[in-house]
Amino acid sequence: MKFCGRIINVTILSRRRMFWNFWSMELFDNEMQEKGRSILDQMKQDNRLAILLIGRPYHSDPGLNHGVLEEFQVLGYPVLSMRSILKDEA
Repeated sequence: MKFCGRIINVTILSRRRMFWNFWSMELFDNEMQEKGRSILDQMKQDNRLAILLIGRPYHSDPGLNHGVLEEFQVLGYPVLSMRSILKDEA
């Protein structure tokens, strides 16, 4: 990070902010994946289905998806985003 900062003239404060932002995003992703794993485990245990939303983040906007995701939730199907699914390390 220090090497990069010298090349593009990034201040120490900006580098610290970047570090904390990336750390916060990683923490959020880990929490989402833990919750997703918990939901999938429960669905497997109960022999039920869940809905996986595959798309861009703005696809979860009710104005764009016409409330379809909420309808699935009302029917008892949990809706998971791509961020809530564990990634392979491969």
